[in-house]
Amino acid sequence: MTTGFAPIPNGQAIALSAVPRLSFDGFAAQALDIIDGGGKVVQFFAIRKTTRLA
Repeated sequence: MTTGFAPIPNGQAIALSAVPRLSFDGFAAQALDIIDGGGKVVQFFAIRKTTRLA
């Protein structure tokens, strides 16, 4: 299955610039497709509120 998600090895970090920018609907659809296919949600990440993505 191909998704817009970035693969992140366990215990590793990736640059913020490597994190794909997905619409909420696109993110939700891909996440649900993975879960429907037997996948699991295994990582969460966050950025500081003061960080600008634009």
